[in-house]
Amino acid sequence: MKFGKKLLAAMHPDWADAYVSYKSLKQTLKALATPGSAAQAEGDFVGQLMACIQQASDGAGIASGFEGAAS
Repeated sequence: MKFGKKLLAAMHPDWADAYVSYKSLKQTLKALATPGSAAQAEGDFVGQLMACIQQASDGAGIASGFEGAAS
């Protein structure tokens, strides 16, 4: 079984909203391999990752400390 499927199978329903979108991040990373789109894909990946971290911390009631980190 591949990692993404294992992750979905092991997902706890009460925490489903706090999980990182592995499939979406993986697709963005694959775009990094495409010549000419690496800079955009890298920016997209960082943005997606930060949004996932923020979503997870909001769901857990944790202050992330990431405000302004992308600037």
